[in-house]
Amino acid sequence: MRWTLTVEDERGTLADVRTHVDRAVEAVRVRVDGTVPAVDLAIVVRAGARVIPEIGLVGHAPRPGLVILTLDPANPMLAKHLGRTLERMVAHELHHALRWDALGLDAAGTLLDALVAEGLAGRFVNELYGNAPEPWERALGPSDIARLARDALEEADAPDYDHDAWFFGRGNKPRWAGYTLGYRLVGAFCDAMGRRPSELAGRPAWAFRDDLVTLGRQGGAA
Repeated sequence: MRWTLTVEDERGTLADVRTHVDRAVEAVRVRVDGTVPAVDLAIVVRAGARVIPEIGLVGHAPRPGLVILTLDPANPMLAKHLGRTLERMVAHELHHALRWDALGLDAAGTLLDALVAEGLAGRFVNELYGNAPEPWERALGPSDIARLARDALEEADAPDYDHDAWFFGRGNKPRWAGYTLGYRLVGAFCDAMGRRPSELAGRPAWAFRDDLVTLGRQGGAA
């Protein structure tokens, strides 16, 4: 697989972290080699303040073949998260890239698409690293999972769902609700089917609907 890394740093604010970024990207590339289909990937690193405050960085895969990593050099939490946390973020976005390649425009659009994509990416990271769920993947208790799963079913196919409300808490949903619900949803599917997230980048979102129904009835364990 051919990965290119570009650091957009006109003011030199990322100079102190460039080595960490290089190491993290290479570590992920080596770790996944032979595990997932080869994917050509452009990774762009930028400085910015719109990150996850608790770790000082965030990732985004807005279209096929592109991953954007944003790091906030002014965030005091960044320094302690430039190792495995950064690696896991790269791996998370890699799975999104794999899903883009496998499904094209069918990879995104509805709430169910987003829940499945984020859940698969989170579980893929867990498959690679054996880590505990990230904070955004364990933000809800079982009763909240059940309630939000029922809510999600009502608008699962809506292309105009409120993404910021579901995933960032900018509305009537708890912060990170979509990430946690997706993580539980994909975990339930993998457990029931005996499949690994690395095998499921091309699995359409509709295949997870029955597990969302089950979560709406029962909640679910981590």
